[in-house]
Amino acid sequence: SSSSSSSSSSRSSSKVTKKKRRRSRLPHALRLSEHNPPPLTTIMRERREVEIQLLESLRYGDTAMSDLWSLWFAERGPQAATRLLEVEALCSKGPAFWDQAEEQLFQIIDDCGPYWAEPINRLATLYYMQGRLEDSKALCEVVLTLKPWHVGALSGIVLGCAGMGDVGGARMWADRRLPPMPPNNTTGGGRRTKWVNIFVKEANAKLERAEKETYHHNPQEDEQEQLMRNKSIESEHHDSSSDSVGVDPNFDEEDTWQ
Repeated sequence: SSSSSSSSSSRSSSKVTKKKRRRSRLPHALRLSEHNPPPLTTIMRERREVEIQLLESLRYGDTAMSDLWSLWFAERGPQAATRLLEVEALCSKGPAFWDQAEEQLFQIIDDCGPYWAEPINRLATLYYMQGRLEDSKALCEVVLTLKPWHVGALSGIVLGCAGMGDVGGARMWADRRLPPMPPNNTTGGGRRTKWVNIFVKEANAKLERAEKETYHHNPQEDEQEQLMRNKSIESEHHDSSSDSVGVDPNFDEEDTWQ
């Protein structure tokens, strides 16, 4: 009986140690300035250009959304995408597999670097499912630093803020979501068009900066510049707040945050 109790205590201690180790790695993954972004190769430039085209097409409807998700999954090539899909399969098996999925996501981030947004978004989703709302929100913020137009992270951060009772944060981020297409309207309407214009402009600016960073890189300046651009985006959305619906209880965030 004493031996059994000791063995159980040892397993419990091991699980706690592993969780502490994973959590201690989280802040490091958040500090983009400590990691050099990958150089902009020809293939990466082409993917960025396709992403901008897909964002542009969102003004006319949501048909490009699945292509956008596929592009985000495949940003680091087919092998990395396969690893990410395998983690998705683990998550879908239920809570018993979530620790394993978390470890694999950390491994993907370690291998591919924190400038690939999708594994971080998947980790944020997993943390939300586990009830780790603060960690989930922090990771959504990293994704939105990389891709301010990431519709999944925008939905996820609204869910996280709402879950923590942060009504102001939830409303702020809700104002940045992709507005739904108005009924019987193929041009998207004013709010949808403005969203597309803002983030297509931002995506083009990020591509231009990435091209410059291929030859000269100062991560501290990049992070400061991104913070300023985020404030600018917030201001642009705030200017149109009279048209905003805020946190719409009928809008299904869970479906959007894939």
